Amino acid sequence: MTKETRNNTISSIFPHYAILFSLFATALLSLQLTPYVPIIPYASYVAFFLQIMALLAALPYVRLKFKGIHLIILVLWLCIFGWAMLSISWSSFEKLTFQRSALIFTPATLLFLAAHSDRRHEETFWRIAIGMAIFGTSLAAIGLIVYAFGKTDLSLAIQTLRIGPLKIVQVVTASEPVTRISSFCSNPNALAAWLLITIPLTLALFLGRKISALSFTILSGMQAMALLLTFSRAGIMVAAIASALLILLSAPSGFAFAKRVYLLIAISVVFGLLAYLFLFNSHSGLPDRFSISLAGRESAWSASWNYFLKHPFTGVGFGVSQETILNPIGWSATAHNCYITVLSEIGLVGFLLFIGLWLLAIVVLVQKILSCKRQGLSRECLILIAAASILIALMPYQIFETTILRSGFHMLFWIYLIALSTQSSLEVDN
Repeated sequence: MTKETRNNTISSIFPHYAILFSLFATALLSLQLTPYVPIIPYASYVAFFLQIMALLAALPYVRLKFKGIHLIILVLWLCIFGWAMLSISWSSFEKLTFQRSALIFTPATLLFLAAHSDRRHEETFWRIAIGMAIFGTSLAAIGLIVYAFGKTDLSLAIQTLRIGPLKIVQVVTASEPVTRISSFCSNPNALAAWLLITIPLTLALFLGRKISALSFTILSGMQAMALLLTFSRAGIMVAAIASALLILLSAPSGFAFAKRVYLLIAISVVFGLLAYLFLFNSHSGLPDRFSISLAGRESAWSASWNYFLKHPFTGVGFGVSQETILNPIGWSATAHNCYITVLSEIGLVGFLLFIGLWLLAIVVLVQKILSCKRQGLSRECLILIAAASILIALMPYQIFETTILRSGFHMLFWIYLIALSTQSSLEVDN
């Protein structure tokens, strides 16, 4: 092996494994073996340290090849980072704003650069998909097993399963005659947030012929069952949107596209009838769960929106809406709306940068998909389709949750998908 070949091999290895390590370590460290207790103490700080160490190791092998529209995406991202840091100057919690800006944007920026420079992008994506499919199926299996065989104590809002000296506990929420499961997550909505990503990735593996039809049926079936038992309206909707987009956009021809449209309509009709017969036409109380109720979010939304109207250009400071706006009104959770949160924290300037980045990345991915399909569908094109489908589906999800521009796996995975739109190796001829 020549020195040049050895250097090329090393430069391709470091970004590839840095991306995988940072994503999977973050996913595992987000789990809770007992309710509200992380898998290890100070798991979020450990995850941050591991992210930084892994991504810094790849930094010497990052090659900036931004140009044209890809350069605009990079500039938009850096502007969001810079504006969040600048918000320290008008925040009432300067130190906290700095800490959260650094905690969220530093590893995300390093991951963005590593993904942009990754020479093994196809292998990286499929390994992420395989890992997340296993991760999602494992969470689903644990939740379903505890649900089926565990002992429920609604006074403590938990289900417990004892297997010899081993005790498995999951948080549940009553929704008689069933309970909403959460597996090793903090609540049912948190489990749904994982499954709405892992289900489309499992589907992508099947469409890319990375797993067999039997494996897909088992993996996706378990995940879908667990997702339904979370009774997360937003999670179910987004998983369905992402999967439908993936199925439709991957159709190799117009005829295949039409057949898939009819198939999806038929499936939707069947599920709609089943939902009416077994849920909405019953006296189980489940119709309340699937109503248009905002579950109290409106008070947090109203307070955050009113603060934005008073400070439309600056906001309260990045990452501190909880302390400044929500805690004073007695709201202990997040605002459960990414867009209102961003407006209230970094104002209209930050919001436009954020939405502009997201939409531009989707536009670039769609352009590449159309060009790729003109040349004949390939597995590389399927990567673009999967990235675009998930990015599009995450947009309505952020109306009801706040997982983007927050620390954790979802933020890192979102910026990874954004970075795929700038991947020069994914360029196709026009």
